[in-house]
Amino acid sequence: MTGAGVWIGNPDRLNSNFKSVLYYVREFSRDHMSAWAEHEMLGFDALSLPFTYPNPLIWIYGLFDPQSLWVVAGWIVIGLLVVAGLAAYLFLRVIKIAAMEAAIGAACYQLSSLTILKVSQNEMSFAVFIVIPIALTLIYKITIGNRVWIFLGLTVLTAAMLHFMFLQKVAYAMLLMFAYATWRSIGVRRWLPLLLLAGAVLIGTVLAAPRLIEVAMVFGEYVRETAWHKMDSFASIYEFQGIRPWDLLRWFDATIFGISPSDAVRLRHNINLTEGFLLSTSPLVPLLLLSSIVRSRRSMLSGGQHSGFFLSALLFTIMVLALKPLYFVVYLLFLRIDFMHTRILIAGLLPICALVAIILTQWRPAVVGRQEIFGGVLAALLLAGAIEIVASFAGEGSVLGLRGDALIRILLTAIVLVTLIRLRSLHREAIAYAIIGPLIAVQAFLAADLQVNGPQTRTHDRPFNLGDMYMGLPGAFRVPSEQQLASLHALVGEDRVAWICPQAMAGGFCAGYLSVAWSLRTVDGYYGLGVPRRLRLLPWDTAASLRTISFTEPTSLPWSLLGFLNVSKAIVVNTELYLNRTRDGKEFPIRRLVMIENRERVVPRAFLSRAAVPVNNAAEAVQKIFSDGKVADVVQQSYVEGLQTAMDFDTWGPVAINGRGDRLDVDVSGSSGRRLLVLNELYFPGWRAFVDGREVPILPANSVMRAILLPPHAKHVTLTFEPFARTTQALYIYLCGLILLLGTALTLTLRR
Repeated sequence: MTGAGVWIGNPDRLNSNFKSVLYYVREFSRDHMSAWAEHEMLGFDALSLPFTYPNPLIWIYGLFDPQSLWVVAGWIVIGLLVVAGLAAYLFLRVIKIAAMEAAIGAACYQLSSLTILKVSQNEMSFAVFIVIPIALTLIYKITIGNRVWIFLGLTVLTAAMLHFMFLQKVAYAMLLMFAYATWRSIGVRRWLPLLLLAGAVLIGTVLAAPRLIEVAMVFGEYVRETAWHKMDSFASIYEFQGIRPWDLLRWFDATIFGISPSDAVRLRHNINLTEGFLLSTSPLVPLLLLSSIVRSRRSMLSGGQHSGFFLSALLFTIMVLALKPLYFVVYLLFLRIDFMHTRILIAGLLPICALVAIILTQWRPAVVGRQEIFGGVLAALLLAGAIEIVASFAGEGSVLGLRGDALIRILLTAIVLVTLIRLRSLHREAIAYAIIGPLIAVQAFLAADLQVNGPQTRTHDRPFNLGDMYMGLPGAFRVPSEQQLASLHALVGEDRVAWICPQAMAGGFCAGYLSVAWSLRTVDGYYGLGVPRRLRLLPWDTAASLRTISFTEPTSLPWSLLGFLNVSKAIVVNTELYLNRTRDGKEFPIRRLVMIENRERVVPRAFLSRAAVPVNNAAEAVQKIFSDGKVADVVQQSYVEGLQTAMDFDTWGPVAINGRGDRLDVDVSGSSGRRLLVLNELYFPGWRAFVDGREVPILPANSVMRAILLPPHAKHVTLTFEPFARTTQALYIYLCGLILLLGTALTLTLRR
């Protein structure tokens, strides 16, 4: 807000969220938005990203100059946080929580370590936190009289979540929504809340089906595993996730195992700071909740069905992490698709914040004056400041791998809570009440501020050090100008490139954002679903990780493999290039680019193969191409799936390829014999080929490439990419969803 820094977030935000935003904004500025993004890992379907979809925020970004992308992004983040807080406040007020208590609960909701992490990763991941309290508000307000409007509202929310937001987070949100609707149905002794939600989710799913089908179709083309982490059993997945019962300690203070990933490395902890137990708001919150459960079990449950529901929901999400068998049940519930089920805490955040508001309501005395409120706020500020000052004397020391300042912060907060409880017993309820709420809010704010502005985010020479969040200097990560792009492309040429990103900078993961930002065709990248299955089969050694292909050292590049994939150059990334900002604040000059030429054989982007040998699958093709430590010349002989017998072909004449994104045009008019056209582009469902206007099949070749058998005298080949979301079937699904929505609304209007 002050302009003193440019907050980027963590590496996920740059490599996924900003990459997608920049791609969509650029594509929407053209006449046709290409669904096929050719920039990384031989290309990907930009409409199948599970964490986002072209959403309304893209239009906001598109209203401004691309050079102001980071400023716009900063204000969008602030707006999202504000809206999430307002949504939580609205829900708490609707369930009859007083204004001050609702404000404290909402502050915990928008300033928790979980919400700050999610807004630092992906906007459409965070947006789920806005929908949850709004959806629960609608469910609470359901009556016979307003059933139509509530149904329409829930349908819109469901369709929006499934169509635009992070699908895994949506699933956890829906678990909470269905649990709450069931609880409400039991409470009001009427099935209307549950039935309306079920109908809304059903129709919302139909309305979002084109996106869901797109993701499902693409899902099978990617794989998340490495030679070291085979995600083929629950045991290996659980071990990789690294969740242990003692991870619950982070609830008492978010920094107890380290402020950031780099801090966790220093403390020698294998605790997942990115997706672990992140319900932490204020150290006072878990202490307050536990003491209330122990001391006032009856009063905790006397607030009606909401106390019981919120406590049950919170305990369930905590037990998923603490109990391995329950984690396994959730793993099965999600069809063994993912392993990051610590994210289920998304469903536990609103319950814990609501419980805070309910407990504070129980602390409220019959009469509390403005003088007590003013004094309580001042005392809360002084107490929070004093706790932080005393904790800072612990420095960066640790006790058994736990940060000393976190332990002191928890201890001093516990002493404050005991003192406040004692004040209540001495009939000083107004003073105790006036201090405890503001103290929770101040501590939550200080914890969030540490995540965003702490010293671990100011590593300007080592952006995203070991996965830390990053606060850049003004002008950092500026979008490359048109002049820079033109100069770079003239220097690089038409072949693919590879990035060499040092381990000390972004953990070696920089290709995802850089490839899109500089509009280059690269072999490496950072993609949410993983690495393309066919690409994963190639002998990458250590370059291929769970969802990345990344190179960190110039001396370790597999040049023969890169040449096979049309990579003729590697670009060495330094901090100035990564930020597109020199030390004096100017944009990076392309003339200072450091490139390394590939001296091995470079396979062209498109060529006519002299011969073809049939293979059964991609793995067999890899075995034949990469045998005896050498790379076969696929220009002379390609390995094609779907052929019945070996064949020889005419290779006379040039091959000229033009186009980008969803359409490639290839001129093959130089020869009239039988030919095999091979494109060094990723074989992927959705691509169609037309030879002189007549559609022909595309065959998988050389594991990752596309091959097209050309009849004699063929002159022109056109390849087009048509994702499911743009097919006629998708249009029919949208129409069916609208018809179902209107028909159901009409039925609800006419019948009780």
